[in-house]
Amino acid sequence: MDSMSSDLLQEIGRLRSEEEAFVLATVVAYKSPQSAKPGSKAIIKADGDMIGWVGGGCVQPIVLREAKEALRSGKPKLLTISPDEPRDDWKGVGSYRMTCEGGGSLEIYLEPFLPKPQLLIVGRSPVAQTVAHLGHMLDFKVIVADPEAKSEHFPDADLLLTDLSAVRSHIDENSSAVRRYLKSR
Repeated sequence: MDSMSSDLLQEIGRLRSEEEAFVLATVVAYKSPQSAKPGSKAIIKADGDMIGWVGGGCVQPIVLREAKEALRSGKPKLLTISPDEPRDDWKGVGSYRMTCEGGGSLEIYLEPFLPKPQLLIVGRSPVAQTVAHLGHMLDFKVIVADPEAKSEHFPDADLLLTDLSAVRSHIDENSSAVRRYLKSR
């Protein structure tokens, strides 16, 4: 494995562990003249930062725009960039005209990697324990918040918060929250 591939793999691992969304762009086919070859890869982060290389100045704006859309939709996409007529008859394929004078064609696969959706459970009742277990089975990142929560009651939780003031810092656009309602007596 070359150092570029190793560096990209390390960056992918870091982004996944930090639960940061990104797109992996991989060149899957080309027609000469193109300097990007099958296997060329780039990571595109949500802020548009690109690490790696999948093509030059005519290709990058298309890849960046489509990567942003893949992050929004969560769906992979194949890009065809060619001087030939665009192919609009395929589902899941974005077809673009190559505007560079040099010609050539590229096909680039965009694969979004999104953080797990988060399930925030406030309370420690048996219902909360069951919801935590179900959330884990459905591949949520499970966070339980209760001052008396114990790991033996929530073995499937990814995080236990006993300080309720810390709950807000764990809520984002990927969060769903469940809390128990207290009946007044």
